[in-house]
Amino acid sequence: MVDIKGDPRVAFDTATQILGKEKDKVDAFVCLEALAGKEVATVLSNNDVKNKVIIAMDTDPDTLEWIQRGVIAATIAQKPYTMSFVGLRMLDDLYHYKLTSLDVDFAKNSFAPIPAFVDTGSALIDKSNVDAFNQAKKSVIGEKK
Repeated sequence: MVDIKGDPRVAFDTATQILGKEKDKVDAFVCLEALAGKEVATVLSNNDVKNKVIIAMDTDPDTLEWIQRGVIAATIAQKPYTMSFVGLRMLDDLYHYKLTSLDVDFAKNSFAPIPAFVDTGSALIDKSNVDAFNQAKKSVIGEKK
């Protein structure tokens, strides 16, 4: 497990080290930060390594291209519109319908006025649906990357 602390070079350097020292011990790279997947894919591609699985996070154009090229197996797509819409809606409700107290553990309160957890959704993007995802994205945001 590696915390890249927002620095993609850490993902690149660590993947390079793993391929040098522990290549046979690692079957997959699970990247839970948007910057790491494409860096690991670059390292594997540069070293012509084809027997490792990469699971990435987020849908930036580089990650989607690595999926199309078959280097990244899949990525988890968040739903930024839904996250924004639900978040702002909840803030608006809290502003207009003030709670009597915020010192309550809403996760343990069966009668909580707000949820303790909100899932705004996600999707798995792989080679079978990456083109459809890109088309849908273009229809929403246009040709911008």
